[in-house]
Amino acid sequence: MSAGTTARNRPRRRPDTRPAAKPRVLRSTRRQPVLAALNRTIAREVRKLGPREKYRVLSFAQALSTPGLSGTPGKELLQFAGSISSDDCAVIQKAIEDGCEGVDANEW
Repeated sequence: MSAGTTARNRPRRRPDTRPAAKPRVLRSTRRQPVLAALNRTIAREVRKLGPREKYRVLSFAQALSTPGLSGTPGKELLQFAGSISSDDCAVIQKAIEDGCEGVDANEW
């Protein structure tokens, strides 16, 4: 402490407000392309996960590798526009609101 500073008049230390740690930087050399470093980093992070999380990662990776959109083009669905009555739409909307608006805190 300096000559005029005591424990009482020393400024209080602010709480740690630093952002969360950044992910490790991928390093590569001419012998190791960035892609290889990326693969190692992903594998290292996945090894830290439990079985359930690993299945989630697998599912996500498979979804990413699925080519393009699938299904029926919108132009082909236009023929069905207006085929559901307003009353039925109201019933459907109410069922969605009743079933989807709640939050289950114990779900996870």
